[in-house]
Formats: sequence, C-alpha cells, structure tokens
Amino acid sequence: MGKKDKERDFRERQQIRWYQWEFLRRNPEYERDYSEFMERFGEWFKKRGFWYQLQRRDAAYSRRDTLFYYNSIWPALKSICAKWCISDPFPPEWTFDKRGFYSYAPGRLVALPTGYTSEHAALLWTTGPVEIVSGSRNEPFSAQFTTKQPAPKKRHEQLPTPEMQYLQLRVDVTRPQKELLPEIQQAIRLHRDKLSRSRFVLASTRHTRRRLDQYSAYLRVWDLRQNGLSFRQIALEVYPNLYPHHPAPRNPIIQRVMDHYRRAETLVHGGYKELV
Repeated sequence: MGKKDKERDFRERQQIRWYQWEFLRRNPEYERDYSEFMERFGEWFKKRGFWYQLQRRDAAYSRRDTLFYYNSIWPALKSICAKWCISDPFPPEWTFDKRGFYSYAPGRLVALPTGYTSEHAALLWTTGPVEIVSGSRNEPFSAQFTTKQPAPKKRHEQLPTPEMQYLQLRVDVTRPQKELLPEIQQAIRLHRDKLSRSRFVLASTRHTRRRLDQYSAYLRVWDLRQNGLSFRQIALEVYPNLYPHHPAPRNPIIQRVMDHYRRAETLVHGGYKELV
C-alpha cells in the first residue's frame, strides 16, 4: 500500500469513527447509561475534575480521591465502555469535528471515543485494586500506591499484542509527586489515543458494508423522524428536486427515506459497532 493509499485509508477510518459516534449518541439506551453514570459520580467529578481533565485532576485529587477513583469509578467506566465499544463515555450532546476532536474548554481537546471492540475498550480501564502502601504524602506517587495484579488470563484466551496493549514507563521516584503524576497520566492518555487510531484496536471479526456516501442521509432522516415529521414530509425535505417528479401516492422517494430510516435505526441501536 502506497503513501497516498495509507492516507486515504486513515481518513476513511477516521470518518467511520465519526459516524459511529453520531449514531451512538442518538441511542436512547446509551443516553440513559450515561445519565445514570453521571447521577452516581457527576457531583464528585464536578468538585474534583473529570477523568479526561488531567490538570484539574492533578490539583484536586487527594490520596483518598485517588483510591475512590481507581477502585470505584474505573469499574463503572469499564462497564459502560465495554458495553458501547468506546474509550470514554462522553455526553451524547457532544459533537466532534471532522478531525475527530471536541473542545470541552479553551485549548482542551478530547478525541473520538469510537473505533474499539468491546474487549479492547474494557482493557483500557482494566486494573487491579489500588491501595495505599505509604503513610507519607511527601513520598513519590509510586511509593504511596500499589496495584494488585489481576488474575491471569486463561490460556485459551487470546491476548492483544503486548507492545500494543502495554505502556512501559521509567519513573524517577526521587522527583516530587506533583511533577510525576501529570507526566504519568499524560503518557497513559497519549498511548490510549494511539491505540484508538491503530488497526489493532479497529480489528473486528464482523464486517458491515461501508456506505459513507449514505450515512449523512441516514442521520438526517433519523433526526427529522424524531422531530415528528412523516415520511412524506421527510421525502420533500431531503429530496426536494426528486420528489415532485414521481407519481403519488406510491412515490418511490418515500420508500427511499423509509429505507434510510430503517438503516439508521439499525446503526443507532448497535449496528455502528460493526462499521470497520
């Protein structure tokens, strides 16, 4: 594959991830799951900083907060991400630009959370229980906390390629915690973003035909239908030049938008996971 082909393939995969999010965020069950997650932890995050806000987290998380974050919140994040095949449970109202970014604050960006299998989404939030092993806050982060190793995988389970799944860091434990922690967290975020852009994460055993030329129409028909328009009204709205040229009452343009709606319904209710 030449350079131009690789660039075109990357752009197409990025576009698919964008459409995946657009279908997912219209899913009412995902909206409920996100709302329930925020009902449980929203106030905690608002006071201390969200998981994707590294600067606020570094300043606001105490040792007790860190234990609660990893031992109570991470399992909930893992559950919702594995269910919806995403890296992060972002609000359904967030719309990402065509480059795949959303600015939640001036100069602060997050990347599209889509493009994962359920297994790989879960791996991003998999860790053993975290516990305090040092009573002194002045000691380096690595000396204060430890992670219990999870149970080993069974032999018949296929693990991802180690160099893709794991990130190895060399940490100078003599440096202050306030310097170490931001660097460690930033390194983890960058590696997760790297995984999300790789073929390793995008791999899937099921394939759905790509209809990049139709997805925008599917989304538009879906939104108009959710706003209460009839299929006839949608046909007039979406295809104003084509609709008048066909006889009533069996206008084929109406059937076309009905087909678009059924396809959008499939993608919204989980079919987006199979877009590769």
